[in-house]
Amino acid sequence: MQKIAAGGEELAVLRLGEGVPVVLLHGGPGLDHHLLLPLARRLEGVAELWLPDLPGHGRSRLAGRPLPELPMLQERTFRWRAALDPAPAVLGGHSLGAWLVREGLAQQRLEARGALLLSPPTPVAPNTAPARRRRRITRASGARRLRADLVELIEEETGEAPSKEFLEALSSASLHPP
Repeated sequence: MQKIAAGGEELAVLRLGEGVPVVLLHGGPGLDHHLLLPLARRLEGVAELWLPDLPGHGRSRLAGRPLPELPMLQERTFRWRAALDPAPAVLGGHSLGAWLVREGLAQQRLEARGALLLSPPTPVAPNTAPARRRRRITRASGARRLRADLVELIEEETGEAPSKEFLEALSSASLHPP
């Protein structure tokens, strides 16, 4: 890990491999670069991978300070990435990281020759059944209700019942409502 300062930010970054420069942003909140390390290990033979801990996360976290709220996280991440010289050719991310990449490209705050978006959050219109179900899941009280809501959400969004293996894994998972 090394600290890389750019755009007024100093982020802890793990760098691996050689080749086309690729920045991979982890999901969150509260996660760090370790989330994408298995993927990075597979790609390090073909690319130079930068795995930063997002502002306020992992080794980029300032002691005693809470995680930044989404608009601040977005601003700080964009500022850091925009100031990198030379600019990475490819931007990628998982979940929150994918959302940051997608938003940065859509707002033309980030530039890249390519993007790799793994499980980006899907925008959902506020008064639709999926949005209501997602709100219910976040307010679920108890693992049993949460499991039932998750199964309904999967059925609704995929049009299929979850597999037997998935249901078995879900029944043994330790779930805590968010």
